[in-house]
Amino acid sequence: MAAGTNVKAVQRMLGHASASMTLHVLAGRFGDDLDAVANRLAEAVAARDRDQSRTRRVSGGVTDLGKRRSPGR
Repeated sequence: MAAGTNVKAVQRMLGHASASMTLHVLAGRFGDDLDAVANRLAEAVAARDRDQSRTRRVSGGVTDLGKRRSPGR
């Protein structure tokens, strides 16, 4: 799972009744990964924020502000 595998896939492979059971069983193996997880989440949020600041919704669509022309041009 540290490599990005889906928890549900691991659950099925191990034959666990639920994904929460899989996470409970494997929880001790993730202690060292907390910093890496926090960094990846911060990167994902930053990327989302960059995308949102570059685009805006117009009539249900998305306009790339980098390609938009000003009215005077």
